[in-house]
Amino acid sequence: MENRHLSEEQKRTIEESVRNILAALGDDPDREGLVDTPERVARMYDEVFEGMRYTNEEIARMFDRCFLRRDGFSEKYGCIQLLRASSGADV
Repeated sequence: MENRHLSEEQKRTIEESVRNILAALGDDPDREGLVDTPERVARMYDEVFEGMRYTNEEIARMFDRCFLRRDGFSEKYGCIQLLRASSGADV
């Protein structure tokens, strides 16, 4: 399976950015209560934004769903869905 995680360089960039934000807010990023915060934030971003590293097709397969073309049909998964206008009438 393909690696879906941030690279070490990306993690370092996030950590440095968090340190800069803490300093810009007037706090000391090296103080006891904050020293591990940049790494925690980078790990959190890696997890929260993992979905950005998948294609729509991969997501559709994972959740057994289909993404519709503009005409309302998906050849790959054979899905047809009725779309409703804001009035609730079938389109």
